[in-house]
Amino acid sequence: MLGAPIVVASSIATRTRQLRVGMAVQVLPLNNPLRIAEEAATVDQISAGRFDFGIGRSGSPRAYDLYGIPLWGKSQARFLEALEIIRQAWQGERFSYQGEYYRF
Repeated sequence: MLGAPIVVASSIATRTRQLRVGMAVQVLPLNNPLRIAEEAATVDQISAGRFDFGIGRSGSPRAYDLYGIPLWGKSQARFLEALEIIRQAWQGERFSYQGEYYRF
């Protein structure tokens, strides 16, 4: 497992011209969704549209404990909020978000 899959994807994208570049899963509830949106969009630009963005919510309660994020049982709700934020960020318009888990 890689600790920074988006960084590795970016490196691969700069060294190839035709290869599609992706990663298995970016665990949205364990990350800041605005940072993930920006990083994924950057890799997509670097790769000229060859980036495949994989997302998930993690099946391991232990991962949430390690990051100090409580309530693994609510990871689906955190995932859905993060996904909505990413979608809004990619629209290229100014926005705000007031959810149960994230506020921007």
